[in-house]
Amino acid sequence: MTVLAVDTSQDFLSLGIMAATGQFFFEADAGTRHSELLFDTLEKLIDTAGIAKTDIDVLACMEGPGSFTGLRIGFSALKGIALALNKKMISVPTLDCTAFPFSDFPGLVAAVIDAKQNRFFSAIYRSGISLSSYMDIGHINLADIIINLQKNHKTENSILLCGNGAGLAKQALEPLLDGFNIFIDPEYRRGRAALMLKYIEKSYRFNSASDNYAFYCKPIYIRKSDAEMQVNK
Repeated sequence: MTVLAVDTSQDFLSLGIMAATGQFFFEADAGTRHSELLFDTLEKLIDTAGIAKTDIDVLACMEGPGSFTGLRIGFSALKGIALALNKKMISVPTLDCTAFPFSDFPGLVAAVIDAKQNRFFSAIYRSGISLSSYMDIGHINLADIIINLQKNHKTENSILLCGNGAGLAKQALEPLLDGFNIFIDPEYRRGRAALMLKYIEKSYRFNSASDNYAFYCKPIYIRKSDAEMQVNK
């Protein structure tokens, strides 16, 4: 099975292909240039993998939460390809995927995405199981939730932060989590296409790939766009 994974949910543009010829990846700090770089980069990666677009069996993109514009770009691009080539498509929850490699961590794991405005998109996990909803949250409330979950689940006084907001979250949470050992994913700023492929395979999400998913799929937004918030002021 040949799978194309695309992550445009954060600053890094991250693409991955898993094919019979091997696994191939591209990653760049794209900032707000995802739409400029995505298609040219995708063409080059497909050429590097030695396949044709028609060889791709499943297209996978990050589902969110994340950058409002980035998610729209990723979904629009892959939906267009899926519909044009009659290919199957799936989406991957961004926070779940981000926390996935740390299922064996003995304490709590917080996936944190920088949501700007001094807030984070976040969810808390233990042993690979989500203990919270997807949250749009400030650091003070996030610290309170972490403390309460640690008490309720009697975990170690340790937390691992992952996701592109991990560095900011560590600085903000350290004064509030007295007695906690705070660890950070050393690759927290990187894109997640390679991780998506592992997550899809491990969670058997291949089985959920649908011929008609591209018609109705949409990103997870847990906050209104800046434009919508301006209109509602």
